[in-house]
Amino acid sequence: MKSIPMSVRLSEEEAAFLARLDIAGATTPSDKLRAIISETRKRMDGVEDFSDCAELFRDMLSPTARRIREANKATNMRSELFDRFLEWLPEVAAYFITTLPEENVGKDALRKLESGLADRITAFLEGFLRMGVTSQAPCYDEALVTKRLKMILELAEIAKKQQPNP
Repeated sequence: MKSIPMSVRLSEEEAAFLARLDIAGATTPSDKLRAIISETRKRMDGVEDFSDCAELFRDMLSPTARRIREANKATNMRSELFDRFLEWLPEVAAYFITTLPEENVGKDALRKLESGLADRITAFLEGFLRMGVTSQAPCYDEALVTKRLKMILELAEIAKKQQPNP
């Protein structure tokens, strides 16, 4: 593919940002700008395909996930809640973004989206509840889940009473 030379004017702040920007395999300003364009194209094109979209969200979350893993190692701690959340969030976001058709969004498509979201939220909630099976959840704060379960169980009991008898 033929390269086209371009000239760009950047503010001092933008140039400083570009200089300190760490992009794997990109060292020169030209490399970094090409990487930024490539990433932007991936984001625009990736919103149509579930797997690509989920991967984009994982990439966006990876700096935070890396900092959490480093902090976990440094403190000899681990949180299953973070692990589950970092796995769940890209999948839910990708599902939400890629499920509706581009055109002709009707009742069935909206119901499908809503049902799929409910399935994913329920799966996350089930995982959260499983962490509360014992008094010591696999979280930084071992009582974290137990503290919140009381309210969830109260709400569940109220909701159960509101349901018609079968």
